[in-house]
Amino acid sequence: MTYPRLFPTYPTLIHPIAGELKVHRLFQMATYEGGDGLPNSQINTWKIRGFIRQSRIVLQNRQSTDDDELQHWVEFLSPQGLPDPRTGMPWIIPPVATRPDPPVRRQEDAELLPPVCGMACLESTWITGKEPDAYGSTVDVIWFHHEWALPIPADIQMAVKEIPWPKLARDLVF
Repeated sequence: MTYPRLFPTYPTLIHPIAGELKVHRLFQMATYEGGDGLPNSQINTWKIRGFIRQSRIVLQNRQSTDDDELQHWVEFLSPQGLPDPRTGMPWIIPPVATRPDPPVRRQEDAELLPPVCGMACLESTWITGKEPDAYGSTVDVIWFHHEWALPIPADIQMAVKEIPWPKLARDLVF
């Protein structure tokens, strides 16, 4: 007898070091919700800070993050090293911002991120070696894309392979 699947099957991603990654949690939300006018780089920075805060709450059940801790990750367009994995900061796959076509008068600095923000907690059985009782490791990721729901876009799947897993991963312990 065959039983129907009760739960959705999440995609499996492959990382060159961590191996098979399972999407443990996946959230998607609109990048922009209402508001007047077009966003610019400053508004996009605020949006990204908000998504970092939300990712820590929905993916890790942590409280919000203060602005000093966020400052490094908001500068993702010119990264300067990696975050300390103990802080639980997510890895951000840099979004490609576009300009409106045709250009909008009085808003020459208008800049649009892709319309959907994705957040995922990725898990692997790969162990960092930092915790002796670990049974795996995890990294949280934020990205922006153009379509709702699955599958995770191919360009994002390729970018996941570039995550410096050994430096960012948090060990999973009971």
